[in-house]
Amino acid sequence: MNIAIPVLIETDVLVLGGTTGAVAAAVAARQAGRRAFCVTGDTYLGNDLCATMNYWQQEGAEAGLPRTGSFFHPATDGRLTAPMQIKSRLEKELIAAGVDYLYMSYPVRWLTDEQGNVAGVVVANRSGFQAIKATVVIDATDRADLARQAPGAKFRAFVPDSYPVRRITLGNDSAETARTPGHRLEGYFRSGDRDLIAHGWTLAAELDDAGPAALAKADVATRLTTWHAGQLLASDRADIAFSDHLETDGHHQDTWSGAGVFNLAAMQCGNAPVFVLGPLADVGKAVVKALRDPDAFTALGRRLGTHAASLVAEPAATVRVDDARFAPVADLDVVRTDRYFRTADAKNGITFDLNRLPVLGEYDVVVAGGGTAGAPAGIAAARAGVRTLILEYLPGLGGVGTEGRIATYYHGNRCGFTTEIDWGVSSVGRAPDFRAMDGSWNTEWKKHWYLRAAHDAGAEIWFGALTVAAAVRHGRVCGVVVATRAGYGLIKAGAVVDATGNADVAAAAGAETVNISNAHIAVQGTGLSPFIPGQHYTNTDHTFVDDTDVLDVTRAFSVARAKFSHAFDLAQIINSRQRQQVRGDLSLDPLDFLANRTFPDTITTASSNFDSHGFTIHPVFMAKAPDRESLSAHVPYRCLLPAGLDGVLVTGLGISAHRDALPVIRMQPDVQNQGYAAGRAAAMTVQAKCALRDIDIKALQRHLVEKQILAPAVLTHTDSFPLPDAAVAAAVKSGTDEYLGLAVIFADPTRSLPRLRAAYAKARGDRKLRYAHLLGLLGDDTGVDTLAAAVAARDWDAGWNFTGMGQFGFSLSELDSQLVALGRTRNPRALPVLLAKLNSLAADREFSHFRALTLAFEAQPVPEAAARFAFFLDAFRGQSKASVAAALGQVPADGCDTSERNRELRELLVARGLLACGDFQGKGRTVLETYRQDLHGHYARHARALLEAAG
Repeated sequence: MNIAIPVLIETDVLVLGGTTGAVAAAVAARQAGRRAFCVTGDTYLGNDLCATMNYWQQEGAEAGLPRTGSFFHPATDGRLTAPMQIKSRLEKELIAAGVDYLYMSYPVRWLTDEQGNVAGVVVANRSGFQAIKATVVIDATDRADLARQAPGAKFRAFVPDSYPVRRITLGNDSAETARTPGHRLEGYFRSGDRDLIAHGWTLAAELDDAGPAALAKADVATRLTTWHAGQLLASDRADIAFSDHLETDGHHQDTWSGAGVFNLAAMQCGNAPVFVLGPLADVGKAVVKALRDPDAFTALGRRLGTHAASLVAEPAATVRVDDARFAPVADLDVVRTDRYFRTADAKNGITFDLNRLPVLGEYDVVVAGGGTAGAPAGIAAARAGVRTLILEYLPGLGGVGTEGRIATYYHGNRCGFTTEIDWGVSSVGRAPDFRAMDGSWNTEWKKHWYLRAAHDAGAEIWFGALTVAAAVRHGRVCGVVVATRAGYGLIKAGAVVDATGNADVAAAAGAETVNISNAHIAVQGTGLSPFIPGQHYTNTDHTFVDDTDVLDVTRAFSVARAKFSHAFDLAQIINSRQRQQVRGDLSLDPLDFLANRTFPDTITTASSNFDSHGFTIHPVFMAKAPDRESLSAHVPYRCLLPAGLDGVLVTGLGISAHRDALPVIRMQPDVQNQGYAAGRAAAMTVQAKCALRDIDIKALQRHLVEKQILAPAVLTHTDSFPLPDAAVAAAVKSGTDEYLGLAVIFADPTRSLPRLRAAYAKARGDRKLRYAHLLGLLGDDTGVDTLAAAVAARDWDAGWNFTGMGQFGFSLSELDSQLVALGRTRNPRALPVLLAKLNSLAADREFSHFRALTLAFEAQPVPEAAARFAFFLDAFRGQSKASVAAALGQVPADGCDTSERNRELRELLVARGLLACGDFQGKGRTVLETYRQDLHGHYARHARALLEAAG
């Protein structure tokens, strides 16, 4: 498939990789008067130190001395500098120098001009593919994979051999429970009141090649060998000294005499303006060892950055993707159909043939994402006897419950595979830890249990693997494209479980997805947890993050590091509670479980309350507040099936469900069981050689009953909707104030409205007002006069300000809800009352009042309201943040802060109301244009959609 990829940025010097040397090079190039940009596949900078825990002066497993120098505290007492300080310092250096940067992005192809000269790079990330134009490129990545493809580049062949692999763990006791004894390293970390001691291993790994599969096999083996019950943290990835260095013509450097005399030609790929910065340059072992010292490495980086700045040339007028070296894959179509919203209006794109790429492997089932749903899915598929691959970007399995530090169950149906997990985790160490059976756990133990269970079942696991495209054949997903630190390519699959939590694979393959649009800006609050070793539960809610937006992701990590600057480190996963969702064969609605709906294809029965982390939008919750009471919700298999697409199941947060249904079905115990069911179903489709929709659903359910994920009664369930007429009549007559009756009414407006009108005509007093309220919420104006009189007679009541953590109950006041209903009658007799309420509202009142009036006037927009909306906007404007530097300008310390979001949401909603009413002096459009560029992805999506709808 040929796609047109947008140009994300144009720069002079592009630095690939986030090492200390890479940052120094980017800063030096900028200080030399050139534009510079830095891209890294990690969620942080300084990976040459922090990813491998390269904090010791001496190589090897034997005791080494803590490093000294500019990156570290004075080490007189052996105390080492926490990774948060290193990562934050490097971010600040880039920002101070005016260098922008991008996280979670892998370089995959060169851009060249018409003469074949380097003109930039194509990067891949969760947003798709983008072009970055540049005339000089410095490759400081782990494997220098892109530099190997540079015009004129020569690298020595990889030598199959036994390679030393170094791993390090931190903990607070000995490593005697590891399979192979480790050596204690000198020095320690301090985290709070805890001292963390380090153990190191040097192991041998037989490597036939340096491709993703071979390196992943060695990685998993060393993880299992070095894991011990006392560890609280392990290095993100192994430290391997590779043999396939750059080869230059007579510029090899065998000795290190300092950065000032180093021959920069030893880093240049032929005559191209492409340089390898790091141990894969044309250097010997002594230089490799010297470059492990960040002071030496940054000195060399600064010198190379200054040199790179001197080589900057005029940018090419025309560029293309250099992919001729790769043969096209002919038996399928590699696709990326979802366009990155920030570049959707780009007028000129660069053609990229996605089918030109290497095939990295072929499996029966590929699980994209090894988190809360993905790890169970991979284990289930492998146990079913099919060849299974788990692709996980993070350095551990388990998602938010391990890497995200939310190591305590809140609600959820703790049965089935979840019970197996809990028992397994509780007994990982030398003595059983029954905290896991009480609903909390040791995150390192849980990661290890997942890894061991998946490995023992026969699954392969690739860490650091990001899914960036899908392969499709005749409407069926038959593989995925991954970007890794060891290369980029296609993995063929008999079936794919999309456990990205973001419906990434399904979206890339062409499935319809649900994102923030012009309809609303209701998003469950998002957290990013500080990492405090030994503290396994840290739950936060301080922002919104669009996981599909690489710019928003970069902002989120940078802001969180500033917020939690005194912590040991920061988690590497954004704890989103709401993400992009697929539009499935069936979409679960809150009314389904409020009305106790059953299905013939249930695969899990979830259990939770409406832990909304924000405001709800479903009209039923404008009639009755979401409650703390736990509910049961049957989750049907069809919610995992993207409409019109075969070969892929979407599990986790990406399933097809109304956003107000998510709080009841997203709890970790339920997602774990759901993932297991998806993995089993994927194995069944491969074994039966049938479509996912054609598997024997009853056979799947019987297995899930055996696993105690489902109750036996589920086997006899049918669809209980549509409800009988008698149920609708009874609900209208007596059930207008309780969940079941309201669910019946809102589930079938066609049958409910005639009965509501008749009941309204007969009712008196408060009962009549209640019917008028419900009719208005359903868009009927029968009770407009009653509703208008009631609203007119009321003063403003206590409203609601945005609340994330711990938000239960109404997110609108009673008057707010009546205002929304009055507006939705769309009857002109409502307008005088609505205008009077708008004009009587003070600017310092609660957010919900402004939201209610915006919703009311969107239903009945009139120019008379514009001036008052403009008045409010003048009081609220100035909250948008279009750069990381701006986002860092004011960072509240509270891990559950809502003050910032209240200000932003208030401004955004009032601008929306103003635009709906015809705008006033263009103020609404001006504010929305600023939010169109805001780094908060959800805000930018919402503003863009509003402006596009307005024309």
